[in-house]
This record gives sequence, C-alpha cells and structure tokens, in this order.
Amino acid sequence: MHEIDSDKVLESYEIKAKAHNDINAVLDAGHSESAKRANLLHDYFSKRAIVKYLQPSKQDVVLDYGTGVGRLSSFLSDKVGEIHGVDVSPAMLSVANNSKAQRGDKTQYHLFDTVKLPFEDKKFNKAFAYWVLASISDENLEIIFSEVNRCLAENGAFYFFEQITESPLAEGGVHKKRTFAEYSDFCQRHNFEITKCEAIQRMPSYAIGYWKKFSFLPKWTLFFFYQVEKWTLNRKKEHIDYTTNIFVCKKK
Repeated sequence: MHEIDSDKVLESYEIKAKAHNDINAVLDAGHSESAKRANLLHDYFSKRAIVKYLQPSKQDVVLDYGTGVGRLSSFLSDKVGEIHGVDVSPAMLSVANNSKAQRGDKTQYHLFDTVKLPFEDKKFNKAFAYWVLASISDENLEIIFSEVNRCLAENGAFYFFEQITESPLAEGGVHKKRTFAEYSDFCQRHNFEITKCEAIQRMPSYAIGYWKKFSFLPKWTLFFFYQVEKWTLNRKKEHIDYTTNIFVCKKK
C-alpha cells in the first residue's frame, strides 16, 4: 500500500484553496454543482457533531488541528473562551484570515510544519480534528498524537472524526482510510484512552443521495436529512463502504 505523500497532500490543498474560497476547499469532492450541494449537508452534519460531542463552553480553550479555511473553528469561536486553528497550508489559512471579519471569527490561526505545535505544554482542554488525519502519514501521526497530548491539560480530550474501513485503503498518496485498530494503536502509544467511538455518518449515504436528488429543496430542510442519516445509519450494513466515526480520547 502506498503511503501518504505529504508534499502531494499540501499541493492538493493549496490548489483547492485557490479554486474555492469557501467550505468547498476542504469538503470538495469535485467541482460539480452536485458535489457542492453534498458539501452543504456534510457541513451541516459536521457542525451538529462538533456541538454534540465537544459540548463547547466559554471555559474551553480549544485547538482545531488541520483547520483549513477555518470552517469549524469560526463556527465555534463565539461558543468557547479561546480557539486556535493550525494548518500546514498557507493558501488555506489565507482564506481563513481573509474571511474572519465577515464571519465574526475570533479564531487565532497559525501556520506550522507538522513537527511541533507552536504552543506551550497543557494549553488546551480540548482538541479536535475533522477529516484531517486521513491526509497525514503514519510517521507524522506519531508526532501529532504526541504533540496533541503535550498541549492538552490534565484530563483534556482529543476528539477526532475520521473515515473508518474494515481494511486500510490508500488513495492516490493523499488520503488513507484506516481501521479502528490502527487509530486505537496510535492512541495507546501516546497515552490516550478511547472513551467513545461510534459511527455518525455512512457512505454511501441515503441522506446525501436524496439531498442531491431533490436539488430543489432549500437549506432549511437540512435538519430533516440529518435525521434521515441517523435513522438509516445502520441500515443494510453490508452495503456500507466506510463510516465517519467520532473518537473521544481522554489524556491519561
């Protein structure tokens, strides 16, 4: 299996950021209107999940690892006490910073090199990553889990949302779907205890399929399709290619 090529990943995200100065830069599965419509639902799903599992409060100091264009950090910025977003892509962070005023975004954005996070020990009580770790090599993930642990306060937690398969699958050197066991091993090696892991989204998705099919339906119906995803999450499991799972990992 081909490993992740970090340079190729960075190049792909630089291209996406320049092509899309919005959420499609980080959720983009293509340039079609159908893909952009699907991204509206992906965005809605992920924001509901972030609130449900992180339970943000004004006492929180939060790290958004792989913030991209600031899609989720900007959403959380008025719900927490302090939030920092880090990313390796200058183009992504440029989009995030250029849209801060428009979004009322209080996030502090930082460019870094995946080696050492630019923060002191125990700064954060919560850290999260959404569809980020699949774009990072095994070698760099070892560093990342160690660094996130270092920057988390005692009893802090790392929440990551990733696409999980029964067997590892690498795609084009820029994306790697891993198994639960692989992520569990990373957590154990870096002093995290997984306290929760559950599927929150499936592919193929009934909800996304209907949302794209009925393209005339307005955004206010997104909540209905969110419910459809929950109702059909475990329907005909044999047809599921992969799921997005939430991992709640407490610092030991």
